[in-house]
Amino acid sequence: MSNTARVRVNAVGYYGWGNFGDELFRAVVTSHAERFWGEGAIVRTFVFPSIALRTSAGIVGRAVRAGEAIIGGLWADRVAFCGGSVLSAVSGTAALRLRWFGKRDALEAWGVSVGPFRDGDAAHEVAALLGSMRSVVVRDAKSVERSPVPVHLAGDLAALHPMPRIEESQRAGLTICPSVDAGESPNEVASAIRTLLPERHAGSITLLALNSRRNGGDVRFCEEVRRALAASGIVSRVEHFTTIEQVLRRIAHSRAVWSQRLHGLIAAYLCDVPVFVMTHHAKLDDFSADIGLRDEFVLAGVEPRAHHVSAARETLRGFRGWTVDPELYARQTKERYLRVAG
Repeated sequence: MSNTARVRVNAVGYYGWGNFGDELFRAVVTSHAERFWGEGAIVRTFVFPSIALRTSAGIVGRAVRAGEAIIGGLWADRVAFCGGSVLSAVSGTAALRLRWFGKRDALEAWGVSVGPFRDGDAAHEVAALLGSMRSVVVRDAKSVERSPVPVHLAGDLAALHPMPRIEESQRAGLTICPSVDAGESPNEVASAIRTLLPERHAGSITLLALNSRRNGGDVRFCEEVRRALAASGIVSRVEHFTTIEQVLRRIAHSRAVWSQRLHGLIAAYLCDVPVFVMTHHAKLDDFSADIGLRDEFVLAGVEPRAHHVSAARETLRGFRGWTVDPELYARQTKERYLRVAG
């Protein structure tokens, strides 16, 4: 895929939604533009400045997102789905881009997940989208299995971003990344945290809202979890995503991270911070499998059993439940992306 021509790339994803993981992807692909697309390559994302308008569910939001797709399509030589996209169906702007670029050999994907599919029709739609692409690079082994077309396995794009490493002696406190998208109530999440915590937990607890948009994000949800914990005498504080480096500092300085958010898990792992996962989506399960995270460190839902409680408490004592070394994962991921880029 190397190309010495000056290529204009419209990188698309869930950018501008106030989500830490997706903004991390945007930072990676813009900083690696020439490595991915050749000398002089220009990457733009065309994100409307008003997060409230572009993320709204009504006709205004759909019009804004369609406008972004059209402007990007008029400007770009290629459209690249870059990280974060879970290709389980094709609708909205993805369908628009398929109709516009699908026959021009101008679509590609970097660091996406494929499936699971909601039904056979969705699987056929995704097959058509992937089949129209110049190249597809996925982030997890399960996506290779699910993909209806040949793809390259590379790993998560976050591994290409510099990650801080903090001495064990300078780490303190537990960081928890709740997700409103998990579908559990604040009381259910708080109950799970109470069960997982040691009886005499003396360290600080930070509830880190990785999706910071005002409507539909994690900030209000985290505040409700904080109040539910406070009702049983557990003190915590809420912090929300403002910058990538702020979140990475918080995670890297933590003694452990418990996460319902995928990139809470991934950032903690890449910073070599012990992690416990409260999973609600295949993408968390798939990444956990790729790093060899032991079953007891992965809780499906919010009802921990005894082995989950033991594992969560082990993270507070510095135990890492994975079998794949984070430095090895990061090095291999970088090598694979650069190999695909040519």
